[in-house]
Amino acid sequence: MDIELKNRKSAQRSELKAALSRLSPENIQAKSLEICKRIEQLEVYIQAGAVMGYLAYGHEVNLDYLLASALKQGKAAAVPEVQEEKGKMRAVRLNSLENCIKKDKFGIRVPQDGAEVSPERLDLIILPGLGFDVQGGRLGKGGGYYDRFLSSDNVRGHLCGVCFEVQIVEQAASGDRDISADTIITEKRILTRP
Repeated sequence: MDIELKNRKSAQRSELKAALSRLSPENIQAKSLEICKRIEQLEVYIQAGAVMGYLAYGHEVNLDYLLASALKQGKAAAVPEVQEEKGKMRAVRLNSLENCIKKDKFGIRVPQDGAEVSPERLDLIILPGLGFDVQGGRLGKGGGYYDRFLSSDNVRGHLCGVCFEVQIVEQAASGDRDISADTIITEKRILTRP
């Protein structure tokens, strides 16, 4: 990665973290619920047999409502599990939000005994990000776990980025290896990549 892009990413991450820090927990919950309800209206969600979301951490959009709803509807639900020693992430099965959750060494909730879900089974993959632009560009947190996971030939599902309106930027500081979203959903709108 060139120095200029690295500096742009760093500056944009700082700005977005500051904007997120101004959201109250109540605000995050209300906006998260609005985003989940928008996702439920998407045809790709309605048709999906298997949905990959994530278990929110910090100021991320909370998808608990959507994941619980998917499980009630009989959809297979998966969330990421980071395999830090390999620098990779894999999709693991989520059977319940109540009693099968533990926290990993980063404090992120993960399923207790999550069996791996093959990426090609995932019809819809919901992506967190620090920022998105209207063209689908995504700025992650810097670990590259999602980009490595999504660059696999086995990933064929629809990529849906979720963020709060304050996380939409004019142009995400992303490079050639950064994977873009097909759709972005905020509490106010649905954006589809041109």
